[in-house]
Amino acid sequence: GIRDIGVTGVQTCALPISDGSISLGHPNMATPLRLLILEDNSSDAEAMLHALRRAGYDPIADRVETEQAYRDHLPSAPEIVLADVSMPEFDALHALEIMQESQLDIPVIIVSGTIGEEHAVQFMQRGADDYLIKDRLGRLGHAVTQALEKKRLREAQRRAEQALGESEELSRTVREAKQREQEANQEARERTVAINEALVVGSVRQHELTAAAENLNAQL
Repeated sequence: GIRDIGVTGVQTCALPISDGSISLGHPNMATPLRLLILEDNSSDAEAMLHALRRAGYDPIADRVETEQAYRDHLPSAPEIVLADVSMPEFDALHALEIMQESQLDIPVIIVSGTIGEEHAVQFMQRGADDYLIKDRLGRLGHAVTQALEKKRLREAQRRAEQALGESEELSRTVREAKQREQEANQEARERTVAINEALVVGSVRQHELTAAAENLNAQL
């Protein structure tokens, strides 16, 4: 299904469109997919959902046309964003900039009526994961799968780096604790030696005083 978030912000629900295709296997085998579609043409948005269903996805989408609606939907963390290049009040380049500013890792796929190679490269450099032509949506399912897999790899790498950092921090803490323990033990040994030396000196001094006293008594 798809929810249209209009310019006025009013949500209108559209029922899923039957594409007449025959679904093989149990319907629950379809992979759920939450997506945000930046598109001012509802028919084009439905065509994208149709392509995703044929690819084995069960898409649930919100369609937006304005920057504010786009910003409002990012915190809900859609799994992927499909964006038209240009709309009357918004465009894909601005959407990519907002995504980077938000520091969110949500794959963005550009889906446009026409797109030149130069513009396609520009979108990829700005952070888009892929780009497709609207009349060639047969590759959309594969593009979505690849984009989601790349995201999973990035997340795995971040977790590994975090774990490595935590491991290094733990190792550093252990080393510092051992160093402090060694320093404390050394200080304790030095104090013990100093005390023993003082006791020895005191004992010798006491012996000398006793001998002197006995010698003095003998003279008297």
